[in-house]
Amino acid sequence: MRVWRKLCGVMLVVASLTSAAVALAQPEGPTAASRLLPDLDPIAPGSIKAIAANDGSGRVFLTFAFAFDNKGKGPLLLRAHRASLKQPTMVADQIISTSGGGSATVPRVGKVAWLPDKGLTRWGFKHHSYRLVPSGSGPTRIAETLPLCLEDNRRTPHGRLAGEPKNKVFEGRCGKRQDALKTLDLGLSVGWRNLHLAERLGQLITITKARSGEYTLVTQVNAAGKLAESSTANNSSSARISITWRSGRRVPDVKVLKSCDDSSQCR
Repeated sequence: MRVWRKLCGVMLVVASLTSAAVALAQPEGPTAASRLLPDLDPIAPGSIKAIAANDGSGRVFLTFAFAFDNKGKGPLLLRAHRASLKQPTMVADQIISTSGGGSATVPRVGKVAWLPDKGLTRWGFKHHSYRLVPSGSGPTRIAETLPLCLEDNRRTPHGRLAGEPKNKVFEGRCGKRQDALKTLDLGLSVGWRNLHLAERLGQLITITKARSGEYTLVTQVNAAGKLAESSTANNSSSARISITWRSGRRVPDVKVLKSCDDSSQCR
């Protein structure tokens, strides 16, 4: 009997230690329910057309406008930082608001890089991807994307959302002509849209050797999945287009057949 009592005592001590270890292993901080997460939702690419390079190379590009909304309960806020100017890029952490007025941090969601190109002298964050998928055989063409300036450009057309600020919060935040910054906040408020126009660097896909036919132009946000969102089901949009080359013309005719805000397969 004494042996049994000793064994029971040992078991209770082990159980208590195990429970304590499990409790210590639980992450501290806000619960998932209290986090006010963004929800990035791209709209179908617009202003789609073909343009020729102006450098005499004979290259032809498909260009388009890219925009996405924040339809979530909280802003997309990226806090970029670097320890020294010797580091060419900044590390970006995502700061998530909580319902209690606090915040939580998702570390190292990407990098914020400086763009020294003419007309794009500012900092930007690359989280997106563009691709042109042929309807039949042939290669998928991937755009060489550039980091984007994240800021409140215009309101979304979905009506006022809970938590939507009256005025722009993220405006002029990309550090234009300030390459010596060591910290920077970028973001997109609830109910606001981030817009990037066609015919600009980064909004181009090379189609010089693309055959005539139908294609799907797909745009995607949070492509690497590192940003915390309330939903990733709506992270892609697309447009079904036709490309037609005609004899004697430098660029092909491009026609939009269908636009799809919430799908990567516009059929």
